[in-house]
Amino acid sequence: MTDHRRPAANRDTGTFLALFGLLAIAIGLIVLCAMVLPQMAGFVTVVLGLFCFGVLHYLLWGWWMTGRHPQERDDD
Repeated sequence: MTDHRRPAANRDTGTFLALFGLLAIAIGLIVLCAMVLPQMAGFVTVVLGLFCFGVLHYLLWGWWMTGRHPQERDDD
C-alpha cells in the first residue's frame, strides 16, 4: 500500500498560499468599499490599529514568555 500523503512543507506552502490569497481578496474588497463609502476609512483605521496592537502585544509578551518555562520540580 502506498502512502499518498504529501510532505509537511508542501502542505504548509499550500495553506499559506490559500491564506495569502484570501487576505488579498479581503483587502481588495475593503479598498473597493472604502472608495464607495468614505466612512469606511475610519473603520479600516480602527481595524488596522487593533491589528498592530495585537502584533505588538504578541511580539512583546510572546518573545518574553518564550524563555520563561516553569521550573520542573523533582518531588519523586
